[in-house]
Amino acid sequence: MNSDKNIERMMELAKKWQENTISLAEREEFDRWYNSSHKNLEKDKGADEYGLEQRMLDSILKEITPNVVKRPSYGRIALFSAAAVITVLICLGLLSKIYLTPKVAAPVQSAIQYDALPGSNRATLTLDNGEKIDLAHARNGDLKTDISTKVSKISGNRLVYSQLSRPGSTDHSQPVYHTLSTPRSGMFQLTLSDGTHVWLNSGSVIRFPKVFENKERVVYLTGEAYFEVTKNRHKPFLVVTPKQTVEVLGTHFNVSAYEDETVTKTTLLEGKVKVASTNSNGFKVIHPNEQALSQANGIQIIKVNASDVVGWKNGYFIFNRTDLRSLLRQFSRWYDVDIVYKGEVPNDFFQGQIRRDIKLNQALKILAFGDIHFKLENRKLIVLP
Repeated sequence: MNSDKNIERMMELAKKWQENTISLAEREEFDRWYNSSHKNLEKDKGADEYGLEQRMLDSILKEITPNVVKRPSYGRIALFSAAAVITVLICLGLLSKIYLTPKVAAPVQSAIQYDALPGSNRATLTLDNGEKIDLAHARNGDLKTDISTKVSKISGNRLVYSQLSRPGSTDHSQPVYHTLSTPRSGMFQLTLSDGTHVWLNSGSVIRFPKVFENKERVVYLTGEAYFEVTKNRHKPFLVVTPKQTVEVLGTHFNVSAYEDETVTKTTLLEGKVKVASTNSNGFKVIHPNEQALSQANGIQIIKVNASDVVGWKNGYFIFNRTDLRSLLRQFSRWYDVDIVYKGEVPNDFFQGQIRRDIKLNQALKILAFGDIHFKLENRKLIVLP
């Protein structure tokens, strides 16, 4: 691959392959590109998946080096041009699926002994009586049932609350709360008793009533979650965080309220929501592709690409002028590593995307093209000067 035109054509064919719309002739064209450009990556019956992906990454990075973007406004270097980023993603994902032979156990290699695996579906459910259920090891099916609610785990990654009887309490009754928490390198899905669907990102906690009995549907969040709220104009849905309260009737939105972030962000994908700050009176209304930032001096509204904000839900880190510290905090939560800075922190911004299902060393190799250097020791990621 030695031209932007060829890269764009390969990207187009790979996208069609992923969407299952590629024709036989186009698949043959894609095969010819692969065979001519990656002879050293031909199918090896003794290869393991990690080794093949590493060789793919090394090969593709050599090809896209001329496409690295250098813009003073972004610091020393942006992550990659759009073509380069997508090429890397195709290389690590699509090609490994197409050309990898049946998996065999990977040999122990000292060079990767400190590599960190990506996150997975892990969470803990805490009941109102203090009982804890490790959902990574709990069987699929019904977990708890009482007179009002059935709690089930389905598909290995989703907790579902089903209301069995109409609540008989008054608006002044105290709801019974459960808590779902994800560790670093974990994520999970939750369907509340009203049908609202929640995706919980790593290092997050959501506290919610097992049944919504009162006039308002209130949940409490630290960390990050994406909500698809079931419409009920008679019962507003509220998400309460330490710095923000979000009120909706039924809509799709993302809330990021990590304790190690200085700003709480609510991003709207569909509908309309009201956002109030705990530090000021009143509220602001946001619309699709807008984001409410809660800071010490109140709420600021900015325009964003909302689909980029929820890239984590769809399997991607997506960076849009993201500084290095913010980027690595995402890595820390997803790969369960602690970040240590040696010397001055590079004053860079990054643009692009990286798949969340690759290993940490692969992600770091991509960042290294931005002249950022790392050392990984056990679960400590050291940023070198």
